[in-house]
Amino acid sequence: MRNQNIKIGIDLGTTNSEIAINDKGSIEILKNIRGDQYTPSVFGIDKSNNYIVGMRAYDKLFKDSSKDDFKNYKAEVKRLMGTAETIHFPRIDKELNAEEVSAKIS
Repeated sequence: MRNQNIKIGIDLGTTNSEIAINDKGSIEILKNIRGDQYTPSVFGIDKSNNYIVGMRAYDKLFKDSSKDDFKNYKAEVKRLMGTAETIHFPRIDKELNAEEVSAKIS
């Protein structure tokens, strides 16, 4: 039996993130701005130093990545949460921890 008191569920996953709502026992996964039910948990910094998240960042990392882009786009950083490990982004010459990167994705 589903808990009727829970209205919103958020999965901030290592690979993908998604949000669902409980409307009187009917569960609906909310779509993101692209119309997808999930958002890849990928973050990056483009050549103009803009933060890029989700599918655009995923495509840049896994489908259309130059050597420079590969260093500036990261996936699966949530597995580092709670550790002292940081992720370096050369374009902004800055170290971010997993919590900081994850906050930008969600």
